Amino acid sequence: MPMTRLVLNDLFASPVVPHAVVHDGTVYISGVLGTLDTAGTVAEAAEEEFRAAMSNLLAVLAAAGSSPTGLLQLSVHLSSIDLLPLFNEVYAAMLPDERPARATVQSGLYGTCRVEIAAIAALEDS
Repeated sequence: MPMTRLVLNDLFASPVVPHAVVHDGTVYISGVLGTLDTAGTVAEAAEEEFRAAMSNLLAVLAAAGSSPTGLLQLSVHLSSIDLLPLFNEVYAAMLPDERPARATVQSGLYGTCRVEIAAIAALEDS
């Protein structure tokens, strides 16, 4: 089966990494940041950044042909593990049902980013 690499023009993009790769019924989503625009602007408030990261993740899912119910696994990287309770509030509000398996770790992140989310999802018709 051929692979499809997705780059969304309306999201901040790495010059070397696609937003997602779709292969054999599975969507592999690269680390999505909580950027507010294509210039990579990060919100001043952590909650707003977390909402933007989740929204960006959902946009990549939709563009790939999946949805929140197709999510299988998330890897969440936070700049400080102290942010976990706030991230969990946003996460629960934005993914209220049938949440995927998830790992959350503290990591050094790009610039002033406080969150990066990578994911694996099934296509809607798989």
